Amino acid sequence: MPPHRRSDLGSAGFAYLEPKRHIQFVIELDGTEAETLGAVLARCTRGLKEATGFEIVYGCILADGMPHLHLHLAPHRPGDALNDQMIRGDITEETLPSGMTRVVSRQFPPLPVEELCAAAERIRQGMAEFRRAMARGKRCHRCSW
Repeated sequence: MPPHRRSDLGSAGFAYLEPKRHIQFVIELDGTEAETLGAVLARCTRGLKEATGFEIVYGCILADGMPHLHLHLAPHRPGDALNDQMIRGDITEETLPSGMTRVVSRQFPPLPVEELCAAAERIRQGMAEFRRAMARGKRCHRCSW
């Protein structure tokens, strides 16, 4: 599952996973996909926590807005735009050129691009280190993946 990123939810490191194969629902995962999902999700969540320094990573699957499975991962720290209701405060909805709807909190403007890019780079580096360690048949020593 390749990681993707979104920058409009007020959470540095917001990402999502999607299966390489086109499916819409978790129940459509085949044997290998289903067997590896937990390990991939744990590894990515751990990487997001370590790269952002946030203690919590919310996970959410929204399957009816787009006909492709996405597992959303949102690092959360006290005082940011996220809470257990996904987005805090008054929200606005905008239709993007792609037809998707972007939901943004009026009280929490988008984070500075520099902060988002720095978090994305730390995540990229951590995942690259993990892949190199796994290719050598070892666990990643720096981040315990």
